[in-house]
This record gives sequence, C-alpha cells and structure tokens, in this order.
Amino acid sequence: MLTLIQAASPWAFGWDALVACGTIALALATVILGLITRGVAKATAEEVQSQSRPVLLITNLNRGSVILLRGEQLHLRIRNGGKGPAFEIRCRLEPGGLAPEDWSSGILVQDQSEALHFSGSELEGSERFDLRLDYEDLAGRAHSSRIAIQLVAKKIGKEVKREYAFQEVEIS
Repeated sequence: MLTLIQAASPWAFGWDALVACGTIALALATVILGLITRGVAKATAEEVQSQSRPVLLITNLNRGSVILLRGEQLHLRIRNGGKGPAFEIRCRLEPGGLAPEDWSSGILVQDQSEALHFSGSELEGSERFDLRLDYEDLAGRAHSSRIAIQLVAKKIGKEVKREYAFQEVEIS
C-alpha cells in the first residue's frame, strides 16, 4: 500500500539543495554581468559622444605662432575642427569682454572657418588675451574653448617689437 507521506532520503534532498544553490549562483552571476554590461555600454556611449562633438579653435596656428595686432585691431580666424556642427556660438575676448565686429555666424559646420575682427582701446597695451568660445552640439550639450594669446616682446637690433603668440588651449 502506498503511503502519502514518505520520508525523503538524504541523497535526494542533497541533489535538490545543490540544484537550488547552483540556480541562485547563476542568477547572481547574471545580475553582476548585467551591471558590468550596463557600465560598459554607458562608457561606450560617452566615448561616441565625445568623438562626435564640435571643437572650435583658431586656424593655422601652432603653439608660439605669431598673431598680428595692428594698433587697436586683432584679426583671427576660427574653425570647427571637430565632428558635427557647432550651434549658438558666443564669442568674446577677455579682458574687457569684447565681441567680434560683424559677427553673424551662429553655426559653424565641420571644417568651416570664420574670420573674427576685434577692435577697441582695450587691445592696446594688454599683455594677455583669452578668446572664449561657447557653443552647443546637435543634442544641445554645452561646450567651450579658451585660447590664450600672450604678448611676446622680441628685440630686433635696438628696437623691441611687440608680437602676440598663441600659447595654450583649454576645451571643455
């Protein structure tokens, strides 16, 4: 006759416990793998975004290149050397917060350049300028470039010639 209650053998219970522990271990490993994959996907997305952003810089200049300042006028040319267009471009020359004359370009596409002309008494006698460019990418993320321009006095014979040279760039 068959009894409804049978005692489980220790051998059968041991295998069930092992299967349960294995299942729990696999579930835990799946959760950990999911978290790691999420982190890798986020890092990859950030890397792709950083490679597809606009970058505004002064064109054709290397560190120490001479920039001409004629009296109270400074002429520069900027270029979008990054990937993708730059929108809502705001440009100013510090100190003094000078804006470029006749600046109408709110957009620079990839590899496009634009001339900037600054004039004002603030340019005369300054030893350092910072050209600040603030702009946005297609997704509306804010970026900025700061280009430092430093006075370099060169002695030619008995005459001291004042020239300005590109010194450093900070991009954020």
